[in-house]
Amino acid sequence: MFASIMSRLKRYAVSVSPTVMYNAANIFAPYDVSDGVLESRDEDGLVTQVQAQAVPGTGWEIVGEETVSGMRVYNAKNLEFWQAPDTQYFIDARAVELTDDKPPLRDVLIPGADDLQRKLLEVHNLNSQDKIHYVWGGNTLEGIPAHKEWYGSGVDLDSLSDRDKKQFLIQGLDCSGLLYHITNGAAPRACYWLKNFGDSVPIQGKSAKSITETLRPLDMILFQGHVALVMDKDSTIEMRNPVNPRGDKDLAISAIADQVNDLLENKEPVDEPPSEKKYGWFSVRRFAKNKGYAPEGLSI
Repeated sequence: MFASIMSRLKRYAVSVSPTVMYNAANIFAPYDVSDGVLESRDEDGLVTQVQAQAVPGTGWEIVGEETVSGMRVYNAKNLEFWQAPDTQYFIDARAVELTDDKPPLRDVLIPGADDLQRKLLEVHNLNSQDKIHYVWGGNTLEGIPAHKEWYGSGVDLDSLSDRDKKQFLIQGLDCSGLLYHITNGAAPRACYWLKNFGDSVPIQGKSAKSITETLRPLDMILFQGHVALVMDKDSTIEMRNPVNPRGDKDLAISAIADQVNDLLENKEPVDEPPSEKKYGWFSVRRFAKNKGYAPEGLSI
């Protein structure tokens, strides 16, 4: 049980450490452990109270404050993310520093194409060593070590499975977290926001062969709630929830042709993603120089 203590606040804050965004004020619930098991996972194995993770330097508008288990929790709006009017995000006060002035947006630049592909290869190599896990809300391979101190009182993290331990520390990547990771936080953090990122690649009405030939390295293949990346001229790479029917492994490498044929089995190729939540489609987005999103040196 927590008590609301709405008080006079400084209106803004800046992240001083990786900052997890939660969809409920009880930010301790995702870290409940019983008999060596993380209890907050749903039937799909996801800890959906965790929404995303903001990087240091991210600005916030503080709209409220609550006390949960004796700790301050802010109801906050992320200044970089679009937020639906009926959506609330909550953050741990220990992860941010309050300020009277509205923080500027982070000055971020998407790395060059070579650097992006190098980071994809690093992720691929970690996967071959079984050192990477799909983690809902994750976008760093280092995780957030402070979570052991903040939420781990009385918890023996070494008693948890490797998967639960990584979720506890948010140490790993989800599908859009992979893109966020390789762009150093310069790309949108959620699939919904990726719908308008970069340029649309025309694929509507095209055959599997034509779509396959259209795709280029670093193209983003989107469908409802998911994104895969074209890794090179032959392959795609994506983080997958292993509990999901498409899952079986945390990071999946597929031949481009196989990926396209798989999608065409139950989805229609479209040039522009629907703005509303809708299934049965897929689209392709490409980094766009004319919109300021293109990595330096990326040939478009």
